[in-house]
Amino acid sequence: MIGRLVLALSAANMLVVSANAEVGKRYLNARFVYGITIPAGFGPIREADNGDGGHSISKLGHADLAVWGSNIMEGSFQDEAATRRTDDERDGWRIVYSRNAPDFAVLSGTRGERIVYQRAIPACPEQVAFFRLEYDASAKQAMDPVIRGLTKSFKRVQGCDR
Repeated sequence: MIGRLVLALSAANMLVVSANAEVGKRYLNARFVYGITIPAGFGPIREADNGDGGHSISKLGHADLAVWGSNIMEGSFQDEAATRRTDDERDGWRIVYSRNAPDFAVLSGTRGERIVYQRAIPACPEQVAFFRLEYDASAKQAMDPVIRGLTKSFKRVQGCDR
């Protein structure tokens, strides 16, 4: 009887582990020292050759997730985030919400039938990390919890040697 109970608990634990594994896998970027959990329903991050990040497309094809880091060439973290917003507006995005704080920057907007949500965080000194989710407006309700999960998991990780 105890043997069956242990076997049943082991099987239950394996189910929990399997279920958690499907929630998302952690992507860690060594070059810019940030991490993010890739949501369920997205493929793995296909990393760029330069190692700054990469992107993943939802299995349904309606959303594209990009993650990347960059060096701040001039100004501050907040200047870098403001420049990205200006670039988006120049590219035709109508930014409907933005906030630029010392420890994060966020923007959200629309262009045609697409929605964008972008978040930036300071990485190592003089560096910034971003994630950007672009998706079909028809998927907005489904993407709201995805954005919450991405935001919660997006962090600078240990390893700044500078």
